[in-house]
Amino acid sequence: MFGAVTRTKGEMPVDTQLFLASLAGILKVLPGSIKGEDQLDQCASWDSLAVVTFLTMANSKFGVRVSPPAVIRCKTVADLMRLVAKP
Repeated sequence: MFGAVTRTKGEMPVDTQLFLASLAGILKVLPGSIKGEDQLDQCASWDSLAVVTFLTMANSKFGVRVSPPAVIRCKTVADLMRLVAKP
């Protein structure tokens, strides 16, 4: 559905709290202030720099290489988490 996703470090299950805390850092919001149903287009700091930072975080923390178009197609925080969780 989202495009190219490649696992770079074997099977690494996604720790939801780590994912949300990492994303909060990217979005420059307080940890615990974002939820899966949050719309990315409603977050002022979700921009091209945040997308690039997300791509780096997905690879370094979760061992997943995600294509930029797959991230851009995401509408919610849960969509981003599903990308990182894909095998």
